[in-house]
Amino acid sequence: MSLSEGNTFSPCCYRMPPYTHLSVEPLGNGCIIRLGVPRIVDDPVTDALRHEVAAAIAAATPPNIIIDLSGVQLVSSAGIAFFRDIYRAATARKGQAVLAGPQTDIRKLMRMVGLDTIFSIHDDVAAAAAAF
Repeated sequence: MSLSEGNTFSPCCYRMPPYTHLSVEPLGNGCIIRLGVPRIVDDPVTDALRHEVAAAIAAATPPNIIIDLSGVQLVSSAGIAFFRDIYRAATARKGQAVLAGPQTDIRKLMRMVGLDTIFSIHDDVAAAAAAF
C-alpha cells in the first residue's frame, strides 16, 4: 500500500499520538517524524510505519516532513521503498520530505541507492528544519 492510497485522517491526528513506531512533533510549517524503530528491515515494520507516517503527512499542512533517522541502525530494501513512498506522498500534496541525522552507514546506503538524489539529507533535525 502506498502512502497516498485511500487514507483519510483527522486533521489534528499528528498531535494526538496513536503511534507505536514513531513520534510526531509539530513544526511551524510541517512536522518532525522521529522513527522509533532501529531496524527498518521487513514488511510488518514498514507496513506499520507506512500507516503511521501516512497519518502524519495527511495531517500536516503543508506536508513538510522531517524524518529523524538518528535512532535507525539498519535499513533493508523494504526500508528503501518505505523512504521513497514518504517522498512521493509528501510531494504529491505539494510538500517536502527531508531526512535528518542518519548514521554513517545509513547515509552511505542512501547514496548507493540514490535516495540522496530525491531527499535533502541533513546532519541533524535543526539543520533540516532550517532547510524549509
